Amino acid sequence: TYNRANVTIDDDGRQLKAHLCLLRSCTNSIVKIIRERGSVVLAAKLLVVSRLLLKALSQNEHAPAFVNSLKKNLASLRATLLSRIKLRLSAASITTDRLVQALCAFCLATSSSSNDAVRHFCDVRKNAIGEQITKSMHSDGVLLALKLYLQTLRQTDHFLSGPLSAALQKLTTQPLLADPEILCLGELNMDLLKPWILEDIRHFTPWIKYNDIPKSERSTQLKTWSKNTFKLFSSQAKLKLEAFQNFGDILDLRKKLLESWLLVQSSTPTHSNLEVLEGLRDIINHQLIFILQGQSEGIASLGREIMLIISCLSTGESGNNRHSLWDPKLASVDFSEGAKSFKSEVVNRSLGRGTESLILLDSYQTWLRAVEARSSLIHGMKADNWEDIVEDDNDEDVIDHIHGCLTEDDPALLQEEHQKSLKIGFKGLQAALADGINLFPESHKALKAVFILRMIREIRNKIPSKLLDGEQLDFARNMTLELHTIIATDIVTQLSTHITKLKPFKNFHKCSGRTLWEGKPELPVQPSPAAFKLLRKLEVSMEDLGPDLWNPTALSVLKVEIKRAINKLLEDNHAKEQADPKTTSFENGVAQQEQQTVSGYDSSTQQDCKIQLLFDLMYLENAMKSNTATRENSLTIHTEALQVENETMETLRKRSIAYWERTRLLFGLLGC
Repeated sequence: TYNRANVTIDDDGRQLKAHLCLLRSCTNSIVKIIRERGSVVLAAKLLVVSRLLLKALSQNEHAPAFVNSLKKNLASLRATLLSRIKLRLSAASITTDRLVQALCAFCLATSSSSNDAVRHFCDVRKNAIGEQITKSMHSDGVLLALKLYLQTLRQTDHFLSGPLSAALQKLTTQPLLADPEILCLGELNMDLLKPWILEDIRHFTPWIKYNDIPKSERSTQLKTWSKNTFKLFSSQAKLKLEAFQNFGDILDLRKKLLESWLLVQSSTPTHSNLEVLEGLRDIINHQLIFILQGQSEGIASLGREIMLIISCLSTGESGNNRHSLWDPKLASVDFSEGAKSFKSEVVNRSLGRGTESLILLDSYQTWLRAVEARSSLIHGMKADNWEDIVEDDNDEDVIDHIHGCLTEDDPALLQEEHQKSLKIGFKGLQAALADGINLFPESHKALKAVFILRMIREIRNKIPSKLLDGEQLDFARNMTLELHTIIATDIVTQLSTHITKLKPFKNFHKCSGRTLWEGKPELPVQPSPAAFKLLRKLEVSMEDLGPDLWNPTALSVLKVEIKRAINKLLEDNHAKEQADPKTTSFENGVAQQEQQTVSGYDSSTQQDCKIQLLFDLMYLENAMKSNTATRENSLTIHTEALQVENETMETLRKRSIAYWERTRLLFGLLGC
């Protein structure tokens, strides 16, 4: 309490007025300092003086009623000052000297000990590191947060070693109202008011509890904070980077993060240099692997687009809307720039690429370019020279470990994930296409098979086998055989009428082409019109679908299906003849007489027709030769039932081969 026993009534009034005047001047000065971003220590000193004056006024029974409102104003100023101190403590650009001043101001404004101030500073910085990541719109927020984390460790270790202690002790060496900084403030009118200020206020000297922390304990505290804060930094950084899918940008961030750490690792007191390095690698590798795993979605979306187009295909739509290579409009294509457009159009028409195919192919190539770009970036990681960045006072083992992790382990990990994601993507696409084939409706089934077969070829030809470390991915190999069979079956169905014309009849009146036979005995030298037309129609059907479809495997499947259809025709005919009861015609006298009448006429014609059929089968056999030909699917398996002499058989075989060699080029793809 203040001693007022010997003070007159006039003196009490002057003291009250002096206190009110000084309090108003102090609050105005605090506002001015905060507005002009001045010294927070000076503002804190004035806040302490204002608090003392307010306490004295609240104890004066003659104090005016507005003193209570002054308390609210002072509380608001204190909150504003603490907010300004917090901003300075969290600023990454603050120097150690200004940081120590902010801590001193915090101690004065809150009557806190040095330990409380340091604890507050660490909490502020920890929150600032998290906010630097979460509030930033760019990935660079992670880099700024790391720099703030490292700066906090170095600054804390520095000011705890002496500067903070010296600054706090300096505050306790003299009364506040004797402080030169306060005396220099002319707006306070200290020369006029000081004699009337209460003696306890004039001689008030701040006392701040300071604990001199031993180095070992200081190191333990820093390591604890470092470990907890880095854990927060890691979790927040991983969450933040999930929004960034640019592989190159993440690698650039990786380089900046590692450079920021490696340049100061030996001079920064962290909980563990190795854990910090591993943590930074984990943050970046986690996001890079996430991006690599997501690239399989690109090829999966291509599969969905293919199946969507297939589901809409019909005869009038563009499943097979390829343009002919001999279209007159092709001549009007632009020939400038080395006939680039013309050559591209020729290639597209040759490969049966329609509008939808080109759109899908462009999408696929865009995805491939991104894949190849990521592969190049991963390979480029091996060329980074981290040895020149690491501080010189690190031993060789540490440098070798860092170099090995960053230039060998990380690229190997990413390359493995890259290859794994590509395999998963292509296998997923293959599975999607296989499911689509199983769901093919009967309508336009071959048309859809043609489209998907072309897309498989385009995808397979551009599969990045080099990116898969030399592994050859047999994309959709099992599927193509099924597609070829669907197409071949459809062609055979279309040619069923022409195949039926090869069928020998029971009663023969005329052998087609008999007048063209040569030799002694006379034998066929060319196939019947039915056999020739069959091959011609077959070649036209193949050409209509597109010559690009008929690789050796597809051609082999088609030939097998054609031979199977002809064999079935002959087998059915033979079975029908065997099933007809011969006795029926002889039981009826009239029928027997008719049979005897025509038998002489039909016997030779029937034999000629069988010989012509034999030649046709041999000719077709030559046309249908394939690598998969077997005894079971051979057309000549039925020649044994025709009962022709061996010499005649050999003559027919030689003539059929010779005629095929002369005419094979007439049938284009079949003659290849």
